[in-house]
Amino acid sequence: MSPVRLFSGNRPEVLLDVLAEVFRHDPDPDPLRPETVVVPSRAVARWAAAGLAQRLGVWANARYPFPGALVADLAGGLSPGGGPPLLGREALVWRLVEVLPEAAGREGFGEVARYLEGDDDGRRCLALARRLAAAFERYALYRPELVLGWSRGRGRGWQARLWRLALGEPPADHWAARYLALVEALDGGAPGPWPRRVTFFGFTLLPRPVLDLVPRLGRVSEVLLFVPNPSRQFWTDLVSERERLRRVRRSGAAGPELHYEEGHPLLASWGRAARPFFDALVELPAAETECFAAPDGAGMLARLQGDILDLRERRGADRVRVPRADRSIQVHACHGPMREMEALYENLLAVFEAHPEIQPWDVLVMAPDITAYAPYIDAVFGARRRGGEIPYAVSGGGGPGRGGVAGALLRLLA
Repeated sequence: MSPVRLFSGNRPEVLLDVLAEVFRHDPDPDPLRPETVVVPSRAVARWAAAGLAQRLGVWANARYPFPGALVADLAGGLSPGGGPPLLGREALVWRLVEVLPEAAGREGFGEVARYLEGDDDGRRCLALARRLAAAFERYALYRPELVLGWSRGRGRGWQARLWRLALGEPPADHWAARYLALVEALDGGAPGPWPRRVTFFGFTLLPRPVLDLVPRLGRVSEVLLFVPNPSRQFWTDLVSERERLRRVRRSGAAGPELHYEEGHPLLASWGRAARPFFDALVELPAAETECFAAPDGAGMLARLQGDILDLRERRGADRVRVPRADRSIQVHACHGPMREMEALYENLLAVFEAHPEIQPWDVLVMAPDITAYAPYIDAVFGARRRGGEIPYAVSGGGGPGRGGVAGALLRLLA
């Protein structure tokens, strides 16, 4: 059996069922060694932990790192005592706050100097430091060789020079260095303390450097990937109508000279960002298990899910009529975010009343910027109401008390 196993399915709860069975039938013989389940967000970690506890009866001694933390921990374990402290984003922010004013006075930092001009209270400096720290973190995650080259003196642009200033002397340990050290150790067959099993759960996107680690990690550990996939058909070569027209204009060809795969238009347009990840999964040396399940019901949502699952586009005579009473997909036009939250609250209460089997933890609410909605969420869901209370948690944003002085104090104490 391949040391790397890929489980793909269109329903996360089915994938969690399969993961629970893996843990049930193949428990770690060392009860003190934690299971490692790599997750894309804290919300997924909470949902998976609660679901595994429900399915297994007892679920404990598990850790849920993000991909970056997994790499840093594995690489840190190769050094005696775990190696030097890792330069995380918050520490990098404060190093940048310290070096930015100095850098602004140097040649080649004209953009920085102009931005910080008149910054008497340091607010611009802090804001710039936060944005730069986030950018450096993304560089390290997606282009670790570039960042390591900067650390070693390559690169003369202002960002490369600022990175070296922030690292200080002697240079601080950083994620890109740990990533490449881990790659070297795995390629060289280093004996370091590797986990028995590493599970990636719930990812529809992964930085290519992290995905490249999977077969390497499979040499020393069992690696399981549980990937939500909306369709059991090959769909990454689909092109939306807008993209097709753009390519036609760019190439100057038309008609039969250019052939693009057609399929469900929603998957062709909304799945564009995930295409490279699913293309890379095809190339992964892994034993694949399909866990797809046909959607339940005959409503609009079930039909839409079924069409995407089988890559079927309904046209003309294939179109179906949906009963007026079907409310599986709803669109609400509201005059502001407060009213949006009130409408959401009222509709959730109606759903819970009509379907007692659905619990609050089964509901995921998404927004383009959840931080902007945080005060309205608290105002509506945090108030006691006659219709009943709905427990909730905000994930993925700053949340209450995370900004300003309070946020800075919490980050310093973390």
